[in-house]
Amino acid sequence: MMLMMKFVSITELLIYHTVMLLLLTRVFGAKSSKRSIVLSYLLTILPPVVFELAVSDTMVYFIPAGMQLVLMPVFVLLFDGIRLRTVFSLYAVIFLVCLILTSSLLMVFPDEEWIELLTGLVIHFVILGICIVICCTRLRNRVKMLVEWTPVSTKRILLILLLGNTVLAMAIYRLSFYNSPTLLNFIKFIFMVLLMTDGVAVSVLLIYAVTNKRVKKVADHYQKQIVIQADYYRKLSESNFELRQYRHDSSNICIGLEKLLEDGRTEEALTVVRNQMKKLKSVQKGFDTGNAVADALLSDKCSKAQKQNAEIQFEGMLPGNAVSPTDLCVILGNTLDNAIEACERIGGQEKKIISINSQCKCGFLFIEICNPVAEPVAIEDKIPHTTKADKTEHGFGLFSLLQVVKSYGGSIVCSCDNLTFSVCISLELRRKKGLQQ
Repeated sequence: MMLMMKFVSITELLIYHTVMLLLLTRVFGAKSSKRSIVLSYLLTILPPVVFELAVSDTMVYFIPAGMQLVLMPVFVLLFDGIRLRTVFSLYAVIFLVCLILTSSLLMVFPDEEWIELLTGLVIHFVILGICIVICCTRLRNRVKMLVEWTPVSTKRILLILLLGNTVLAMAIYRLSFYNSPTLLNFIKFIFMVLLMTDGVAVSVLLIYAVTNKRVKKVADHYQKQIVIQADYYRKLSESNFELRQYRHDSSNICIGLEKLLEDGRTEEALTVVRNQMKKLKSVQKGFDTGNAVADALLSDKCSKAQKQNAEIQFEGMLPGNAVSPTDLCVILGNTLDNAIEACERIGGQEKKIISINSQCKCGFLFIEICNPVAEPVAIEDKIPHTTKADKTEHGFGLFSLLQVVKSYGGSIVCSCDNLTFSVCISLELRRKKGLQQ
């Protein structure tokens, strides 16, 4: 029995570490090499295993797990893009979930030591299986967004609830002074009721927190686009006024030029012509895509790109009514913001070009945005891996873009070649309901 206990304990330690490794790299975005993974196993698994094999006392069940918890900072040292708070919180959640499930199941099984060991081992393998399914399927992105969107205060409340339920479950199972079957069954019933209540509370809390955060960001996002459009139309109105004023004054300007040329004052006449050409260029429209909303957004982004010594070049056309204005703002706004940020990271005085090519073919709209990058971009499932410190903002922008493209039955393909990052978006025109025909 002693040998079986050691085998189960070591196996559970390996499962803890493997689950941590999968979640940190596949869900939380930690970057690691094969060498870092091997070192993490050696540094966090070897000491608890040696302790487990060296000690013969059966009452040290939590000591190896505690040693592994103390060694968790190894992940922060070996992996990039992960914080110590995230590592400790994730380990605590995994450990508490395994403990509460094991204690709950053991309430209905006979009080046998081998049953306890086997139940704990099965629970750990089930957790490992669920983790593998999440990390190797599209569920990974949904879990990632849920984690990123949930506020820190909500996460703390959930962790406290989980800890409280775990303590209660262990107390019911471990304490031996409940000799009365009736009293014991009543306490178990209370625990089950509390557990279900906590489950409902957790679900409602998560939905409320995530929904509030998402709705707020949606409102802020669209509010920014509305401000951009209003500002653009205001500038366009001013430009039209200046253009009308220029036309009104053109006859007088021509009279003056005629007089200057008759008097042989050609240099002064050329100066007047050059000044008027500059004035005319200043009131001309910057973009003519065929879509007023796209013109507004491109004009705004162009001024921001110029601050980073970058230029936005547009080729092709955008249909005026096949894509809703808000959807077009989401598509162009997110991609151009990322392109401008990439140009900012390059720095230097060299001119950077952000090119946009848009074509309508066979009922589809194809948009390709290309921009230079300072270093190769990691692509995962045709989607770039974020380098932003604020992963929440990145997660929301990417989710909005994916949702819009999906609503048109389209697709997104990202690639990076020779320090040029490209986003290719395809939309099926008139696929989305509610669009004008």
